[in-house]
Amino acid sequence: MIAYHNNWAYFARRFRLNFAGHIEVKPGIPPSPSHLAQLLGVMRSQQVKVIVRQPHEPAKNPEFLAGRTGAKVMVLAASVGATKQADDYLSLFDYNVATLMAAH
Repeated sequence: MIAYHNNWAYFARRFRLNFAGHIEVKPGIPPSPSHLAQLLGVMRSQQVKVIVRQPHEPAKNPEFLAGRTGAKVMVLAASVGATKQADDYLSLFDYNVATLMAAH
């Protein structure tokens, strides 16, 4: 997977997920065209099929990468209340796992 930002380390470790890269390398700094080109190469070579972002993160770059690679963009909740479905701690995980499962 590719994530918009590197904020999924604990989730990835718990569910044994592999993130091949991140769109936003430094918080608040948009990716450069060369970084996006590098991510395209990584996504193609590693056959990345999922891009994750949070509801508040911009959709532009994830959608660009998805359009070039055929990957699906999935919106996950990083905290309780980030989506209507993640209204408590357990539903947060239920929502994220169900969302990722829908990508396959």
